Amino acid sequence: MHFVIELWLNVLMNRLLCHHEYGTPENVVKLSEGEFPTMGHDEILIKTTMAPINPADLNIIEGRYGDQPPLPVTLGNEGVGIIEKIGADVTELSIGDQVITPTLRGTWSEYRSCKAEEAVRVPHDIPPEVACMLTVNPLTAILMLESFHELKPEEYVLQNAANSGVGRAVIDIAKRMGIKTINIVRTHEQVEEVEKIGGSIQLTFDDLKAKRYPSNLRKLSIPLALNAVGGESARLITRLLSHGGTMVTYGAMSKEPVILDNGPLIYKNISIKGFWRSEWVRRVDFELVKSMMERLILLAEHGAFVVPIEKIYPFSDAAEALKHAKRSGRAGKILLSPRS
Repeated sequence: MHFVIELWLNVLMNRLLCHHEYGTPENVVKLSEGEFPTMGHDEILIKTTMAPINPADLNIIEGRYGDQPPLPVTLGNEGVGIIEKIGADVTELSIGDQVITPTLRGTWSEYRSCKAEEAVRVPHDIPPEVACMLTVNPLTAILMLESFHELKPEEYVLQNAANSGVGRAVIDIAKRMGIKTINIVRTHEQVEEVEKIGGSIQLTFDDLKAKRYPSNLRKLSIPLALNAVGGESARLITRLLSHGGTMVTYGAMSKEPVILDNGPLIYKNISIKGFWRSEWVRRVDFELVKSMMERLILLAEHGAFVVPIEKIYPFSDAAEALKHAKRSGRAGKILLSPRS
């Protein structure tokens, strides 16, 4: 029986989504058949269950990412799968385990192999729709909350794009840390959405611009601001930072440069910093990455990081999925799965 399984795996072709040129995602990404992954004695074979389409994926396809992999490239920055085969020297993982690979790309493939030490087990009580999105947004959120300021319960974290994947994770983690959040979104519907998941103070961008916020807001202790938008939004949130506060930029949704007033820089001595999760996971030892992921997995087991899903597409409908992922005003995330 074992020989039959080995033979069956060896004749399979691997379905994957890749691109050979930069351009409009739905035009250049193609469903291809590649060779089935080979395995070493210390490796595992993973069958992909689900993977999200993230802004970074779109940027890579368009040639606008900070770390462009050489072409052609199999896409996908994160995802989850089930172990179908283990090498002879693998002892800590088993066939049937659900796993994520927080430092590896190429999750938009039906099968992939990697060293067992590069995978992190995720309990099966965490559904794949949640597990497939643990390694980018929640990790970004917890690292920004813990790396730039030692937050105290009476302090607030201010963020724009608060209904985004990172924004929702910030609210989830901060709430469990006993930290309050001030959340900037685009619409009043999003105000209600963010309030439901535990945000402390919610404002629209128009409210912020017109200074329609509680009169005591400027008296609050706000040592940390998280900027995913840039442009005018960045300028307005720096105005609310407390003396000595820090604004951390981790995204540029508006595609506009960060705008700053001189006043907060001079009179409040604020700091402007950047953060990139991909650079962090490359720089640190994998054991630290794994320990952070285990913390996030524990939070997910207690109900954190549930993100609305708008639609799940099979690989065969990748062009439509990529067009859908680019739409503004979506109510949830777009996911990919190898099969229907």
